[in-house]
Amino acid sequence: MTEARATSGLQPIRADYLRSLSDHAYAKLRAAILSGAFAPGRRLRERQLADELGISTTPIKEALKRLEREGLTVTAPRRGTFVCYSPEKASEMALIRASLESVVVRLAAMKITDAEIALLDGHLGAMRLATRTGDYEAVVAANAQFHQLIDRIADNGYLRQLLETLEIYDALNRRQVLKEQGEAEQGLAEHAAIFQALAARDPELAEGRMRAHILRSSAQAAATRPAALEG
Repeated sequence: MTEARATSGLQPIRADYLRSLSDHAYAKLRAAILSGAFAPGRRLRERQLADELGISTTPIKEALKRLEREGLTVTAPRRGTFVCYSPEKASEMALIRASLESVVVRLAAMKITDAEIALLDGHLGAMRLATRTGDYEAVVAANAQFHQLIDRIADNGYLRQLLETLEIYDALNRRQVLKEQGEAEQGLAEHAAIFQALAARDPELAEGRMRAHILRSSAQAAATRPAALEG
């Protein structure tokens, strides 16, 4: 005989509460760097950051180490830690991402099935609806899902691993540029063109359209990046 499990009405713990203080500090500092709020060359003082975030310096130290591994900061002996992310570096990362994603979509065009074409069309439809209704968050989500599905269709673990290292350079740029007037419509048209090339199973056309899309949207993100705040 099994005993019925008693319930106390407790709600599940939200996933974001499970993140460590170091994770939270890392996310906030990374966002500040990528958005331009922390200018290239700015010194990141551990005590000051800890005071502003209301935490101890230990999670700040851990967060800064992660940022340095990702190339967003650099530590100089006896001088401190400084932001080294810059528009020039962002442009370099965009070129690398354009190269990688164009290969991914080329592979996807060679492998895509009828069922996967239908799934991709569904994501494009969601993007179209979100764009028409002005639902910014839904546009961002559908945009990401479109690219993620192409990655799954390509099914290349090595390329996926390389692209994951560039994710930090892409996520905020995508959110930033899609806020701009007319950008959602332009992005929708470019994604539709990429979809058409995939549906036609044309690797070269898909590759060229993906490269052009990423380079144009990355240039737009660079042009609209807010002025850095010194401090």
